[in-house]
Amino acid sequence: MSEYEVTVRGGGKEEKRIQAPSGALFLQLLKGNGYPLVCCNGKGGCGRCRIRFVDGDAPRPAPSDKNALTARDLEEGVRLACVHRVERSCRIRVEFVPPGEKDIGEGG
Repeated sequence: MSEYEVTVRGGGKEEKRIQAPSGALFLQLLKGNGYPLVCCNGKGGCGRCRIRFVDGDAPRPAPSDKNALTARDLEEGVRLACVHRVERSCRIRVEFVPPGEKDIGEGG
């Protein structure tokens, strides 16, 4: 099994490099590396576990992405961490939406 490097950007300028096996679910990878989440745990329905792929390497949107995110979000590389798996080395920014915030997309 291949291993890839996922570089995670936080709210500031800090970056964390995480070694991830091929096929690892981004949601579990982030939870296991100290990123606190409150979400639907992989059902793809709440739209809270947002990650943004930087450098233009976002995977194709899944149906759950299209239901939970705006067309602009999708265009800008935002995806749901609960439905995407590590398939190559990449850089992401964590953009989780805390419970109670109304910034959930309306689909595209």
